[in-house]
Order: sequence, then C-alpha cells, then structure tokens
Amino acid sequence: MKKKTVTPGQQSQKNQVFPKMWLSKYSWLKHDSGRNTMYCALCRKHNVDLGDSTHNFCSGTDDFRIELVTEHESSEAHAWATCMEAASSSAPDTMSTEQILKNMSKAALGRIENLFRTCHAIAKTGRPFTDLDWMCKLDDMKGVDIGSIFRNDKAARIFTHFIAEVERRALREKLDQCKFFSLISDGVTDLVSTEAALVYVRFAFQGKVHCQIVGVQPVDQYDASAVRNAILKTLQTNLQLHLPSQDWARKLVGFGSHGADVMVGQNNGVAKLLKEIQPRVQSVHCLVHRLEMAYKETLKSTHLYNVLMGLLQNMYYFYQNSALNKSNLQLTYKALKLRPAIPSRMGGSRWLLRLQTALQILLKGYPAIVLHLSEIEEEPCSSNHQEAKDLLKLLLKTDVVRFSHLLLDVINVLNILSRVAQDQNSAIADVFATIQSTQETLQMYRARLEFGEMEVSVLTKYYEPILERAGVKVDEIETEWTMLKAELYNRYQNIRRLTWDLVNSDYSHKYPNILALVDLVLTLPAGSDEAARGFCRMKLTMMQRRPKLMLESMTDLMTIQMNSPDIKNFDPQEAIQLWNVSSQRNRKAEGGQWMAARERSDCSSDSDWESIFGSD
Repeated sequence: MKKKTVTPGQQSQKNQVFPKMWLSKYSWLKHDSGRNTMYCALCRKHNVDLGDSTHNFCSGTDDFRIELVTEHESSEAHAWATCMEAASSSAPDTMSTEQILKNMSKAALGRIENLFRTCHAIAKTGRPFTDLDWMCKLDDMKGVDIGSIFRNDKAARIFTHFIAEVERRALREKLDQCKFFSLISDGVTDLVSTEAALVYVRFAFQGKVHCQIVGVQPVDQYDASAVRNAILKTLQTNLQLHLPSQDWARKLVGFGSHGADVMVGQNNGVAKLLKEIQPRVQSVHCLVHRLEMAYKETLKSTHLYNVLMGLLQNMYYFYQNSALNKSNLQLTYKALKLRPAIPSRMGGSRWLLRLQTALQILLKGYPAIVLHLSEIEEEPCSSNHQEAKDLLKLLLKTDVVRFSHLLLDVINVLNILSRVAQDQNSAIADVFATIQSTQETLQMYRARLEFGEMEVSVLTKYYEPILERAGVKVDEIETEWTMLKAELYNRYQNIRRLTWDLVNSDYSHKYPNILALVDLVLTLPAGSDEAARGFCRMKLTMMQRRPKLMLESMTDLMTIQMNSPDIKNFDPQEAIQLWNVSSQRNRKAEGGQWMAARERSDCSSDSDWESIFGSD
C-alpha cells in the first residue's frame, strides 16, 4: 500500500477522527463527543484565548492533528493557563507573591510586567484603554517582548483595575494604622447629567499628612441623604470600610466640602448627618471658596474695581480676537526692549492667580500697551480705532493706574493665602496662621514659649472622647506641650524650618500624647480643594478621552492617576499577583467575595470574562 506523501509547503489534510489515546497522553486535552471537538481544559477554565478562529483550543477545534496539539502545548497561551492553574490550586492565604511569580517562566513574567507597566502608564497619563493595541504594536516594532495575548482594551481595563486595587488596599492598611481620619467630598455632574460624589480621605501619621482619593460614586438625587449614602457606599465598596461601625466612627474627626447647603446645611446637610455617626466630627467649609466669596463681596460695590475688571477683560479680547493686534503689540514690546506679554484672561477656578497675572502684565507692559493703542488711535481709518480709543482713555486715568497697583499688592498677599489653603499638605492650623499673618503683616511670628496653651486646652477638651478611645492620655497633653516647646526652642535656632514629621521622628517616644493631638489637627482638612482638582482631572478625562466611561472604571483611573507611583517608579508585581490569584477565586463559589462587593459585573461575571482576552 502506497503511503501518501506531502510535498513541501503543502498543508496536511484535516483529520476528522479524534484519537482517544491522546486523552491519557495529554492531561489537559478534552474531547467533546457531542460537538466532536477537542479543547484545552486549562485555557477554557482560565479564559486564555489567542482569538484563533480555526484552531482555537479555548472554544474548541474539530481538526484532530497531532502537530496542532503539540503546537498548543508549547504555546504562550497554554503556558499562561498552566501558570494560572498552579496559582489557583494553591491555598490563597499561604500563596505568597514570590511563590505565585515563581510559577511563571522568566520570559512570561517579563511579558506580563511590560503589559502592566504599559497599562499603568495609560491610566497615569489619562489615555484611553484602546491605546494598548497600538502601543503593543509599537513595542513589537521596537523588539520589546510582550507576547501575543492580553493586548486589547478589555485586558487593559482588567489590568488597570488590579493596579488600582493594590493602591486601595495600601490605603486601607494606612487607615488601619492611623488613629484619626477626615473625609473630603464634592459633587459633580458628568457629560450625561449624572450626579456623582468624589470622596477623599485625609489622615496624618507621625506628623506626615496624607490625602488620597477613595473613589467616585453616582448619586441618584443630589440631596444630603443621597450624598451621605454615596460617601458611605464608596468607603464600603472600595476600602471595605463600614463607617457606621464603632471602630471606624471613633476615628472620624473632620469633614471638608465646598460649603454648599447640601453639604453644610445646619438642619439637614451632609455634615449634620455625619454627626449622627460621630458627634465630634468637625465640618470645614473650603477656605479657598470662602476667600473668593469674601473678596468679591468686599469689592463688588467699589466703582474703580468694576472699571478695572472691565478694562482687563476688554483688553484681553482686543488682542485675543485679532492676530494683527497681537503681532503689532509684540513688535512694540521689541522696539521698547521689553519682554513680550499679551494681556491674559481672568476668571475660572484659578481666578486669583489669573487676576494676579493679568494685573502684572498690565503694569509691566504698560508702556508698550499704551504706545500700541496710541498708534491705533492715530489711524482714524482703522477698524479698531474706537475700541482702542476707549481702552486708552481708561489706561491714562491716574486713579485707575493707582488702583491697579493697590489691587496687585492685595492680590499678592491673598494669593499666598490661597496657595497655602490649596496645598495638600497644609493643615487647618497652617491656613489660619496664614490668615493671621495676612491680617497682621507677619506680626504673629514672634518666638515666645507661652503660646498655644489655650488652644491645646480647647482642642483636648473638645476631642477628649475620641482621644481617649485612641489610647491617648489626655491628662498629659498640656504638660507634654510645655516641655516639647521648651526642647524645640532650646535645640533649634530657626524654629520655622521644622516639620512635624521631623519632630515626630525625634520626640514621639517622649511626647506621644501631644503628638497624637498634632496628628488629629493635621487630619482636619483645610477645605475640599483636593476634590475640586480631582474633578477637573476627571472632567478632562471624560470629555477628551472617554465620554462613555463608567464611573466604576473612572474610580480605577483616578486612583492610579492620583495615588499610585509615577511611571518610572511603578512596580507591577503586586498587581500581577493580585490579578492572578483573584481571577481564580472569582471562578470558585467560596472565593471572590471582595470582587462581589465591588459589584463589578464587568469584571466578575463569567460571561464577561469569556470575552476579556479575545482578539480585538
């Protein structure tokens, strides 16, 4: 009988009969007699799919050729499935990160680390998940080994989730260790008119202040009760922190917000509702917002102020809307040998800084601006003749120029106060000290040892129940304060350069009770500006990159952008281990409880996971 020969380049014919002996030789291989297909049990179990529609060992193939079986056994997809099976077969509580990673080959681990680093960079820079596809292709062209799986936007979303989960778990550990914490929250409306609450926690440990995002939570109706419930749900979902429980309620000392009635209303605001959980919680109306309201209320009836604001705004549009005017002004600057500066706009969330910049440009560039407007005024046929004439008339008024100098002096001082209030590391005491120094021209900075006794006494009395539950000996606080001050002034010549974390490192063993009170005061937020910055970044991400992005994924992205290390210092191994182990627990009835708590149907359901790692 003649044997059929296969010429070079000719494909082997399809074999439609499954050899049963393969089942004993390849333990991972299974045969579906009903569909007459063979498949890899490990790849199907762990949803590792290369997307090959012809010879797919995850969904199954009816081409029974031994070369296909051996090729799959040595493939990257099968190697990953084998590694994930090894991780899932070990006890999760005893399986260390090192043991999990040792189950991966060096090459496989390098590939997944590259992918996690890329996903971290995508989230950190606010790029869309779909960027992973072209970035992987770019890595291929550069010779970077990233393998052939986990290259689509769905994989990027899953990897991003586990990177963010590492940060959330780290935050929970920090909150477990600290004695006090405050909440900061603000509200926002996204592009589809859905109300949402952004939640931060602020705490201090041994003099070092931390302020980190917890998450974004949709709000059905923007009232105090709904916002309170959203805050509680955010803490429970992202940190597994049940605030009404006694262990956590006794740590809550402050609540910072933008000061709207829904937040700080005396009868039914969020702050009032939080006092039902912790009666001693201190509500803080954002000082930057209060500064803006006080500033505008003070100057709104001042005629010169209104004239100057109109002048600055009209000057901005005069040059912004005309390339010719802008170009000629730059030539005038050059002729006068002055540094060019085009009038800038005012308003917006950074109103104080923008007003300061507008006034500085006006006064520094005054000769060039006046000269340029004078040249236009001398040309009656110019289309901008009348507008330039009106602007020049105001600029040449002595009282307007004098008021501009006066207002700039005031704004320079207020901008320092605003900058301190917006600094994440500023405590409420820092802000009030800056307010006093603004009012008294730094006269409060006098080195005298008797300061602070009354303040410490008031704070100790107010927070006595919370301090005692935290293990602080309140009777020793005032004595420790007196002794600590004496040591600091005797030891340091320049007391203003000291930081509380440095003081803690040197004196926490001697004066633990007063330093615990310092941590409590540092925990109190100066306002909700951190949440406002978070919303600015969130809106930018949603408007420019992800208009349909769900709030659950936005929480992951915001957590990575604002809490995780920078791209250079990011270490993906812990996130890889968490993803690897959690994906196994998610498929077991007894495991995956934290994934269920996250209520992430996009991450936890088997039906969705079946398509996560498919081809694009």
